[in-house]
Amino acid sequence: MCLKEFSLPLNHVKTCSLRKNESDDDVKLNQILFHSRLTLEKIRREYMEGNGFFHFKSKYGISSSELYFLLDKIEMKRTHSESCMIGAAKTRETLRAAFGVENVSQIESIKEKKRESAIKKYGVDNVRKSKEVKDKILASKLSIYGKRSVPNRFRKMNEYWESIDRSSEQFLDRIKRQKENYKVWFENLSSEEKQERHRKRCGNPFKSKLEKRVLELLNEYDLSFSHQFWLKKRPYDFCFQLHNLILEINGDYWHANPNLYEKNHEFTRNGEILTAEAVWERDRLKKSLAEAEGYRVIYLWESEMEMMSDDDILLFVLTNM
Repeated sequence: MCLKEFSLPLNHVKTCSLRKNESDDDVKLNQILFHSRLTLEKIRREYMEGNGFFHFKSKYGISSSELYFLLDKIEMKRTHSESCMIGAAKTRETLRAAFGVENVSQIESIKEKKRESAIKKYGVDNVRKSKEVKDKILASKLSIYGKRSVPNRFRKMNEYWESIDRSSEQFLDRIKRQKENYKVWFENLSSEEKQERHRKRCGNPFKSKLEKRVLELLNEYDLSFSHQFWLKKRPYDFCFQLHNLILEINGDYWHANPNLYEKNHEFTRNGEILTAEAVWERDRLKKSLAEAEGYRVIYLWESEMEMMSDDDILLFVLTNM
């Protein structure tokens, strides 16, 4: 690059390229070519001779993403080996017949081995939960890209999605398979893992003073329950799963207590104006979703709780179990 001696060639190539005010793609190109000792003309020639990813990886040590990057640079159309596609299809068929899955990582014994290995090495059941691994990934991104987050290998994700024909059969089939795989993966999670997943994605809902009162009471009497239980993408205040019972704590104003408000009374919810009837319908839908899953739903209203002692509340819960 600059004919100077250096001990860390890749970092030097990057620094030297940046000093020349070259683009991100040019910096990446210089790094790959320097590391592999390839030239664009040599890549063109060997690729046209029918050599694919495994040839370039074993001979020059470049990854598939780096090869695709270079091919884009020389405007070479990517080719796919039909035999590889057939082989992949046969592998999936064999796995389905033997284990009922299309990927070895979906086999329970493999999952368990991965968990054991992760626990042994990092102290967690998934390497992505390890602070050590997270720190390494972050350090790598900062070193290579100078950023904590990189959208994709070309940093052109918006252009990529805009170029895709989302009505094409291939794209729709891909999305369908992704949804099916996610559904299978999610259904295989334990109840606790599903609840934790919901909390991470949706955050913990607001806890009112009424709800906190009931929470402290249930904890004091050591009852078995789940607080802010997620079901069908909706949070419920308390769930007693051993009894298929859900307890909702309703504030009079927030839930438009029908004993206090007419159906046409208007409320403001997150900048939106709703009638009491609309609020009731929303709560009816939430109740019906829980009942469809086999749960009974009971309610404690704010105005009722004001007249109840802690023992009264506990008795109400116990008599409904």
